[in-house]
Amino acid sequence: MKKVYTWIVAFLIAASMVACGGSSGGGSVTPPVQVVPVEITAANAPFVASDSMNAAAFSMEVGEFWVILGAESAPGMFSKLGKVPARGISKIISPVFEIPVGPITEPCWISGTITMSGNLADPQTITVGDTISVVFSMCDDGDGQVLDGGMDITITAFSGSLDTYLFEMGMTVSIASLSVDDGGTVGPAVVDGSFNLLIDTYSYPVTNTTVSGDSLSMVAGTRSVTMEDFDSDTEVDAGTLTMTMTASGKVESDRFDGQATYTTEVPFVSYFDGNPYEGEMLITGANDATIRIIALDAGMVRLEMDYDGDGAVDETLDMTWDEATS
Repeated sequence: MKKVYTWIVAFLIAASMVACGGSSGGGSVTPPVQVVPVEITAANAPFVASDSMNAAAFSMEVGEFWVILGAESAPGMFSKLGKVPARGISKIISPVFEIPVGPITEPCWISGTITMSGNLADPQTITVGDTISVVFSMCDDGDGQVLDGGMDITITAFSGSLDTYLFEMGMTVSIASLSVDDGGTVGPAVVDGSFNLLIDTYSYPVTNTTVSGDSLSMVAGTRSVTMEDFDSDTEVDAGTLTMTMTASGKVESDRFDGQATYTTEVPFVSYFDGNPYEGEMLITGANDATIRIIALDAGMVRLEMDYDGDGAVDETLDMTWDEATS
């Protein structure tokens, strides 16, 4: 039992990423609200570009779960809404043939508590169908963030060995109103929902992760971003210390009306400690209007706007990554 729970603690405490989205299920089905495409203008183009890049970074950071299995944590490329540790809450009712574990409550490093429970088919390994629940109560682990809320994990696929770090593991993660407070002036960030994650380390030191889901949202102060129908693939190379990512999805924000569609046309590539130095993303709004985001280097990025959708660039802006993602 100790073996798996040691891994779970590392999984939850060492991870530093955004993890949110989806629906928790249950209840009646509400017809989806039809959101019209955003009308891209000179006034809102920087916001559409920024929040599309942040949305893509959200799903990529979810894929950084690989860091808890032995690699060193990598920054989340160009996300500016903050990296939120993936934690969660739930109540699990297990079949009688599974092994109930916990609840086990432990103090966090500075203050607060973490409570773990679950149902494991074999406490010495990971098995498809295993469920793990974690609840944080004002937990401060000394990493500059206080967590309150929780997360459910259900293992959907597993092969290989955690001991050798050669494995493929799939899971679903569900989050319910997880609050993360980094002590900043913006106030705590709140995330909700669920996502699917697949980790493949068979080619280590290259690790591949795929993240997908129906909806992903985060609220931090006056900022809110929601993405739908999202998918991202991230390749992390611990040998070259580089990350390569592609992403697609739709994004809504409090900073513009409507929904933008984004897709990576040239994979973004970055070193662990920097912004992308290559890559292109195309953002599409109403009437075929577009914004093309081009990584010039790790310091600068170019935005090419086509406001009327005729295929010609109407405006070009060169700016730093910090400016582009603010």
